[in-house]
Amino acid sequence: MRPRSPFIRPVGIVVHTGDFKIDQTPIDGQHLDVHRFAELGASGVLALFADSTNIDRRGFTGSEREVIEAFEEIFTSTTGRLVVAAFASSIYRMQILVDLAAQFDRKVAFLGRGMIQNSEIAQRLGYLRIPTGCTNPRLRGQQPPPAEDVLCLATGSQGEPMAALSRIAIDDHRFVKLGPDDTVVLSARGDPRKR
Repeated sequence: MRPRSPFIRPVGIVVHTGDFKIDQTPIDGQHLDVHRFAELGASGVLALFADSTNIDRRGFTGSEREVIEAFEEIFTSTTGRLVVAAFASSIYRMQILVDLAAQFDRKVAFLGRGMIQNSEIAQRLGYLRIPTGCTNPRLRGQQPPPAEDVLCLATGSQGEPMAALSRIAIDDHRFVKLGPDDTVVLSARGDPRKR
């Protein structure tokens, strides 16, 4: 065992959560364990390192359930391909969109490294349920599905230059080329101070 450096001393416990959202009515019924956070705080946690979009805003964020009706309207009115850019870390949003794709007979294509990796991990862990035959349409090759049968779930909701949506926007994506009947949705809340 390596001897402990005299310059490194334990100072306290740090809790690192990653990105999270406190949803009062989560779509999977699994509520955030706020009592566990209280227990950790009472046990002498030095710092909480957390990442949550718009944390500096007062109040609370609405439930994921609140977006379903607006998305139903979009699915109903879209005649071509539907491209939705969202946070790759929002598995609840992914689930809502996958469920709607199944309801409206669309195949789901995950675009962008983060979206692909997170959807695969979430499926493997049982956090994302995708009906058989609802995912990974061939976007290239001999028999791609008709555009009106496809939902592309893409990275790039905040304009990241190398994300899938940015590449689609400049006609540089190798699988997706937008047509005049296609619809693009940015599924992210922007900062009204930057408008």
